[in-house]
Amino acid sequence: MASFRPQSWPHPNYTDPEKRGGAALFICTCLTTAVVVMLRLYSRVRLTKSPGMDDWLLVAGFVLSIGQTFGEYKALTTWGWNMHVWDVPIDRLMYIRLSAWLIECFFLLGNACTKTSILLAYRRISARTHSTWFVQLTWAAIAFTIVYTVAFGLELVFVCRPFVSYWRSYSPDYTEKYTCGNEQIPIVLSAAASVFSDIYASILPMLLVRTLKLSSRQRLGLYLLFSAGLLTAGIGTARLLYLVKVTTNYRLGPDTADITWYGWPTFVSRTAALTDIEAHLAIICASLPALKVLFQRRRDSRAANVYPSRQSRWKPLMHSPPPTHGSRDRISPIPRRSLVSNGEGAASSKFLDRIPTPDSGSRRNDCRCALCRSIDALEKGLATPST
Repeated sequence: MASFRPQSWPHPNYTDPEKRGGAALFICTCLTTAVVVMLRLYSRVRLTKSPGMDDWLLVAGFVLSIGQTFGEYKALTTWGWNMHVWDVPIDRLMYIRLSAWLIECFFLLGNACTKTSILLAYRRISARTHSTWFVQLTWAAIAFTIVYTVAFGLELVFVCRPFVSYWRSYSPDYTEKYTCGNEQIPIVLSAAASVFSDIYASILPMLLVRTLKLSSRQRLGLYLLFSAGLLTAGIGTARLLYLVKVTTNYRLGPDTADITWYGWPTFVSRTAALTDIEAHLAIICASLPALKVLFQRRRDSRAANVYPSRQSRWKPLMHSPPPTHGSRDRISPIPRRSLVSNGEGAASSKFLDRIPTPDSGSRRNDCRCALCRSIDALEKGLATPST
C-alpha cells in the first residue's frame, strides 16, 4: 500500500482507529419492514383472499433488502466502512469493494421489485377507471423501471473485466491484468433515475385523483397518502448529492479519497444509511394501502364489542316497557330529562351523559382510520365515470 499511499494521508492507526456509525439503524429498519410486510400478507391472503403479483413482487423486494441489510451489517462491523480508508488493514481493502458491489446489486434489484409492485397496484386500481391515459402512463412507468434496472445491472456486471477484478484489484496480491471503467457517471445516473421514478410514482395517482368526483377533504387525504412516496424521493436526492462526492477519486492510487469515511452517510456504491432508509421506506409506503382492510376490521370489531355492550346495560332502565294493567308493582320508565328537572338525579344524569352513543363512537373510530376513508373514497370515485 506504500507505493500508492498519498503523502497527505496520516499515519494508519490499526489498533484503535476512529469510527462512526453502527448497525443498529439497519437492523431496526429491517425489522420494522418485516412487520409491515407480514401485516400486508395477512391482510391480502387471510382477510381479503386476493393476493396478486404486486404482493409477491413486494415480498421479493423485501427478501433482497434483507441481503442488502446483511451486506451493510458486515460492511460496518467487519469490513471497514465505519473508519477512515487509511486505517483499514490492507487485507480488508478487497472486502470494501466486495461489500459495495453486493449492496449495490441488492439495492438495484430490490428497489426495482418494490417500484414495480407499486405500479402494478396502480394497474389493479385502474381496472375500475375509464381513464386510458392513466393505464398507459402506468405501463410506461413499469417499462422505464425495468429498462433502467437492466441497463445499470449490466453495467454493474461488465464494468470490470474480468468480473472478479471489481474487488480483487484492491488486493496487493492481485497481479492479473484487468480493465475497469469509470463508475461515477453510471452510479449518479442510476440514483437520478431512482429519484425520478419515485416522483413519477407519487404524482401519477395524484393526477388521477384530480379527475375524480371527490370532496375537498377526501381529495386532500388521498394527496397526503400518495405524497408519502415523495419522502423516499427526498432521501434519494440526499443520497444522490453524496454520491457525486463519494465517487470522485474512488480508485486505489496516489489520489484516492477517504471513500469509506465519506461513504458512510450514503454508502458509496449505494451501501449506506440513506440507501437503507430509502429501500425499506419504499416497501413500507407501498404496503400502507393494502393495510386498509386490517385497520377497517379492527375498527369494526371495536365498534361492535365496546359500544353495544355498554348501552345494553342501561337499555332496560331507559326503555323499559310499561307494566300491564292491574300490576302491583307499577314501575314507569324515568325519562332522562326528568332527572335533571327534579334536581335529585343530577349525579345520575351526569353518569348517563358519559355513556357513549353509537354515533359518537363511530365518529371517534372513523377519525382513527383516515387511511380507510381515503382509500374508500378513491374506490368510489373510480367506480363513478368522470365528466
